[in-house]
Amino acid sequence: MEYPVTLEEMLDARERRFAWQKRLLAQYRIPMVCFTMNIAGPIKKSPLIQKGFELGKRYLKEQLDSLHIQYVH
Repeated sequence: MEYPVTLEEMLDARERRFAWQKRLLAQYRIPMVCFTMNIAGPIKKSPLIQKGFELGKRYLKEQLDSLHIQYVH
């Protein structure tokens, strides 16, 4: 679903993401690689954006696999 995101919603999402990353670092105690996308404009979710994100995740996992680097989450 496409809808404009307010600045407050975007900042809130950033804070939630930071808290989640902090919990993962405390739980696993290993280096973290984060994959995010910076989307210009007020629309942050759309089928095309989601497709791009899934493709990026797939490429990242393929690279980690090719280097025999295990990932836990």
